[in-house]
Amino acid sequence: MIKRRAFQADLALTGNGHVASKASPETSRQRIIRAVYSESLWVSLLLFSFYESRQWRELRYEALLKYGRKCSCCGIEAGMGIPLHVDHIKPRSKYPDLALDINNLQILCESCNLGKGAWDETDFREA
Repeated sequence: MIKRRAFQADLALTGNGHVASKASPETSRQRIIRAVYSESLWVSLLLFSFYESRQWRELRYEALLKYGRKCSCCGIEAGMGIPLHVDHIKPRSKYPDLALDINNLQILCESCNLGKGAWDETDFREA
């Protein structure tokens, strides 16, 4: 009972009937920082969950079987010490509906994929 009274003493009733703490209010800068942090964390979780999903892993495997285990841009093959990436030709950020479309995938080595970036929609696959 004593703890409850002490807690109630720390609270103030606001004009609209809500109970608010007497602690200093959050500044707009603090709210913005909190929102940006939680947004970037949310985006990171979405990215992580997509690339860890069973659907992506199965599609990635299918793309490696379909297009072969070599870079479509420079021709380097798997086993030469450079990792191969399964690249979205049209980036997921701009075309989320094509994220799991095998026709939007190509095999690139790490160097070619990182150099290509999300701004480039070049299809390096042989016609």
